[in-house]
Amino acid sequence: MSTAFETLKAIVNGMDFNSEIEKDIFQNRAVKFLRNDLNNNNQKELVKIISKINWFNTKQINDFIMKNAKKILNNNIIIFQFKEKVTSSSNTMISFISNEGLCEDNQVLTKDKIASNDLSMFDGVLILDDYLGSGDTIIDSLSQVVKMVKTKKIYIVVYAAQSLALERLKAFQKESNLDLKITYKEKLNTYIEYLEPETQKYVNDICNLCSESGYKFGWKDTGALVAINKCSPNNNISMIWNNHINYNGYRWIPLLNRELSIESWNKKNKYIIKKNIMILRKYYEDKFNAKFNIYSISYQEFEFLVYSFGCYLAPHELIENDYFQTISGYQIFIKNLLNNKLIELKNGYIIISNQNLYNEIGNIIKKLYKKNNSFKKEKKLTIDK
Repeated sequence: MSTAFETLKAIVNGMDFNSEIEKDIFQNRAVKFLRNDLNNNNQKELVKIISKINWFNTKQINDFIMKNAKKILNNNIIIFQFKEKVTSSSNTMISFISNEGLCEDNQVLTKDKIASNDLSMFDGVLILDDYLGSGDTIIDSLSQVVKMVKTKKIYIVVYAAQSLALERLKAFQKESNLDLKITYKEKLNTYIEYLEPETQKYVNDICNLCSESGYKFGWKDTGALVAINKCSPNNNISMIWNNHINYNGYRWIPLLNRELSIESWNKKNKYIIKKNIMILRKYYEDKFNAKFNIYSISYQEFEFLVYSFGCYLAPHELIENDYFQTISGYQIFIKNLLNNKLIELKNGYIIISNQNLYNEIGNIIKKLYKKNNSFKKEKKLTIDK
């Protein structure tokens, strides 16, 4: 019988990644996600949850959007820019089809422009997005312009849509008497339809511990299991993306981030730790006699474990940054930590096995993050609810 970690490795090997480093970062994160189960009783349940996530990427989405937008677009169609964020997935798609020459700039209108322009020359309105969760954003936006577009044919082209969003859009269409057509590639259900009863119970137990009450089972209780470019919408069950879960006295480590792709998230975590090396050193010195002396770990070992907890650093990256001189030096260093039973290797990735040490390092990571809320996110795709 295969272990949870062997099953996880097979799942990761079957997934699509943009690069080997993205794959390494994700698998390292998935190993830490399994580490949430301290007693190894439910790690297979966590693996089942990972296996049932609907994973979608930019190429899949853009190919579908392009194919279907071509069928609709002509000079008499408005593209409704319903999201304000320049970096939102919807606006990224509009830029993509514009760059492909499928529309003119004067066809792309925001809510304000729709309200202030004469639309009599246009026959229809097109809305593009990668994912519909609860349907809130798109319904709220349409509500604000419904009087101006009521006589128009409204097209929504989206790659993946939750059943909840489709049901709410259908009700809105009937209520507002709209001529609305929705085109989608994937219709998604809640976790209840994807998971067996035993796994459902485990999800319920964990997600009910989330202190953000409006997000226990995702925004509007969407209960989704979906990821766009290894990034999680807030419609997902909270255990996938939310760390405001206290499980058996320990802070939950989520699999995915709400706003950042897996590589950007890892980059952010490395940045925060590197920026605060002086804080790390002072913390180690202040706590040495009371905390770290009993583990007989040097400052270098402590710093290494902080990095191992907070992010993923490939061995070659450690050597390039002069952390180690050679791969053999790295291997000797790891062997000492293994012999002292401070770490374990799972699928070749490091996890801190000593629970007390794990808690201490988790505490310092928490302090570093509180001091770095001003970190500026790099340009990225975001997924709106």
